[in-house]
Amino acid sequence: MTEKDPNGPENDGAVVTKTRTRTQRPPMYKVMLLNDDYTPMEFVVHVLER
Repeated sequence: MTEKDPNGPENDGAVVTKTRTRTQRPPMYKVMLLNDDYTPMEFVVHVLER
């Protein structure tokens, strides 16, 4: 069995670090409500309160 050379190319002392990229939070939604005769008022109030 042969011994490995401690100063060989596989032991050059280089350290690889992995950097993590941080994702940004997406912006809030922009919601537009259309005043129509089809949507009931209770639903509109529910959506606005939520």
